[in-house]
Amino acid sequence: MVLKLKIKLLTIPFYGNNKITYKNYLNYVDFINFLSVNCSKNKIRLCIESNISPDLFFLLKKKIYNNFYFTFDTGNRILLKRNLIEDLLQFNNMIKHIHIKDKNKNKKNVQLGKGLVKFKLFFMALKKIKYRGRLTLETTRGKYPKKMAKENLVFLKKYIY
Repeated sequence: MVLKLKIKLLTIPFYGNNKITYKNYLNYVDFINFLSVNCSKNKIRLCIESNISPDLFFLLKKKIYNNFYFTFDTGNRILLKRNLIEDLLQFNNMIKHIHIKDKNKNKKNVQLGKGLVKFKLFFMALKKIKYRGRLTLETTRGKYPKKMAKENLVFLKKYIY
């Protein structure tokens, strides 16, 4: 029996030992093309989640079948020595999924609005690129997860409604 899941988007993370760099990006081309072609046959968008620069992403994209996009993670990207908003604007319509989280200077996930991410600027930039995709909350749960979830939603409503 074949189970049809009706998946529309697949995100593959490239962190740690699988980190994509200028030195190794060509090593990933065959693997990503394999995934891209097979995802395309099944009407699934392929995204990578990575801390690569927009320039490296677009260099890699030139080698990949056209079904290749980006998952943008606010918490992971804020820790880079890069400008989160400029990166967002450069990735632009290649972003098909966003992970929303906030991190502090100690690299710990914290409640939305309590860390380093400037969410007002972030959501203004999303509006500028006319992003209409999905957001996944990857927020800290804290000692009282339901309370924290409600507080995070109240925080986000300032920007998404």
